[in-house]
Amino acid sequence: MFSKFGEIQEIRLIKNFKGRSKGYAYIEFPDELCVIEALKFDRTPLDGRPVYVSRCEDKSVRKPQFKFATELEKNKLFIKGLPFTCTKEALSNIFSQHGKLKDVRLVTYRSGAPKGLAYVEFENETEATQAVMKTDGLAIGEHTISVAISCPPDRRPQKDQFVPSLGSGKKETEVRGKARTQVSLLPRALKTAGAASSNEKSLSKSSSSSAAAAAAAANEKPGSKEQSGKSNDDFRKMLLGNK
Repeated sequence: MFSKFGEIQEIRLIKNFKGRSKGYAYIEFPDELCVIEALKFDRTPLDGRPVYVSRCEDKSVRKPQFKFATELEKNKLFIKGLPFTCTKEALSNIFSQHGKLKDVRLVTYRSGAPKGLAYVEFENETEATQAVMKTDGLAIGEHTISVAISCPPDRRPQKDQFVPSLGSGKKETEVRGKARTQVSLLPRALKTAGAASSNEKSLSKSSSSSAAAAAAAANEKPGSKEQSGKSNDDFRKMLLGNK
């Protein structure tokens, strides 16, 4: 497969502990030109699955980058709504009628299953514009395709998102709250001892209150009740008697 790009010095297939392939390998070429040609094989289908080819670089030095453009590509078309049975050859036959094609790429999952999307690249912008006007809304089988000039969205870094979790507060404040399902881990023996102690305290308090009431009653003077119970007539008699 890769020998057509030049002489191969070494091929190292990565396997697991059972001796089965992990699905990737390292290929070493003696010449940089061979590497450049081999990189063109990226995303080429092999047994129904796309092959991803990239340079082998140290992770500490390698910078993350997006391979494809993220701006308006006036000579490239984006097609959606394709039937899953549509092939690269069939798509090439449709769009080659409107100009010279540079590349046709069907978008698939890693498993090789089609997504119903494709990119068709023309040699110039004029042919791409004419192809949009003539193929947008075209019916392919039971599907109606949508064709437009390729304009990928900006790949902005994802912001930190708040993920709520059971029994925890907001991540912004890092304040932990109590969940409804929170269970007390206090041993039952300590709970029983604490309840008995609280009962003893309440009994002692009530006994003290009763003793204080009894002492107050004993200290009360015998005539105080009568004095406090005199009426207006009693006071009138006392005043008339003094006169």
